[in-house]
Amino acid sequence: MALSVSALIEWFASRTALGVAVHRERYGLLDLGETKLSGVADRIEIGQGHAAIWDFKTGAPASLKQVESGLAPQLPLEAAMLKRGVFKDTPKAAATELGYWRFGGKDPTPKALDLDAEGEGEKGARKSGEAAFALCRARSAVSLQAAGAIHQAL
Repeated sequence: MALSVSALIEWFASRTALGVAVHRERYGLLDLGETKLSGVADRIEIGQGHAAIWDFKTGAPASLKQVESGLAPQLPLEAAMLKRGVFKDTPKAAATELGYWRFGGKDPTPKALDLDAEGEGEKGARKSGEAAFALCRARSAVSLQAAGAIHQAL
């Protein structure tokens, strides 16, 4: 555990050197009509030309493949929420960095996600988040249509 604490303190010092404003444990709520997307971002950093969202994990973080496939949409959806300015007391910003920081285990280190991967079969975390956001919006619209159809049938 001491290794994790030391590594985290070093990492905090390196992030402070970026000169960013740090927003911790920020709640966000995005109203999509019948659906509401909510979340708590562990750490948001915002500076000139830089906006990052970091999620702290005690276990293994999601892989890039899990994020891109939509199996682990947390950080990309939080990026979509940050872009729309819905986190409390946090300015609107386009994420330039998303990552997980694994606390504990043999290798306590930060792991940044590739926002704009362009390889075969890759779409990057940014596109994954916008796709997940669009899916939430579409599901909300379908729910509204279904409710309207049920109401008319009654």
